[in-house]
Amino acid sequence: MAKRGEAGRMVLVGGLWLVVLALVGCSRAKNLDNFRQVRPGMTAEQVRRLLGEPDRMQEASGVAGVWEYHGRNWYGGQDSTLTVTLVGGRVMLATLASPASR
Repeated sequence: MAKRGEAGRMVLVGGLWLVVLALVGCSRAKNLDNFRQVRPGMTAEQVRRLLGEPDRMQEASGVAGVWEYHGRNWYGGQDSTLTVTLVGGRVMLATLASPASR
């Protein structure tokens, strides 16, 4: 009988881990809170972990690039563009623009 209770606890713990992993996976999203965490000097990989893959990438001779993340509800419910400028694989500038400010 003790083995049965132990097996039940193991299943419960395994299920809880799946929930935790699912929640952690959901934190990587292009949203305003995550965008505000982007700082100069961050690596391209750190940005990818935070925001996911960019919607558009422009590379210049393998040294510099501009990544764009497009979406809604980041800035007053309007379509917005999160732009991350990278030089040497590191963030130089990060901006948020709504259609009215373009």
